[in-house]
Amino acid sequence: AAADAKAAADAKAAADAKAAADAKAATNTTAADRAAAAKKAADAKAAAEKAAARKAAEAKAAADAKKAADAKKAADAKKAADAKAAAEKAAAEKATTSPEESFRDQSRHYIKLGLEAFKKENYKLAAGYFGKAQDLDSENKLAERYLKLAREKMNP
Repeated sequence: AAADAKAAADAKAAADAKAAADAKAATNTTAADRAAAAKKAADAKAAAEKAAARKAAEAKAAADAKKAADAKKAADAKKAADAKAAAEKAAAEKATTSPEESFRDQSRHYIKLGLEAFKKENYKLAAGYFGKAQDLDSENKLAERYLKLAREKMNP
């Protein structure tokens, strides 16, 4: 037991001596060594700050891209919803349109086609469109007048 105690005391003394030698070596460093160590530490700090800034910029760019993608997705969803609502509204209006209104709409359409043909001096085609417009809406005096005019142009 005494030998173990002596060996432990010797090991402690050796460790204390090594620590003292290391401390002495550390205090014996030159100013150039201390400056080099300080520069190395400053460079390491600057590199760490640069890496942190780069990571922050990448995170911000990723967040901005996600935000833009989410905004586009929301806009596309709104656009689709608006288109669906418009289609439903048109279908509902068409369903509530009376047959008379439908014939009047068709009559107006044929008058427009007739006027286009008339402007191109295709009086036979124009007369056909005006006649169709009058057939759809017999009370349409405009179709009647245009039909008469187109026939006059065909047979001068």
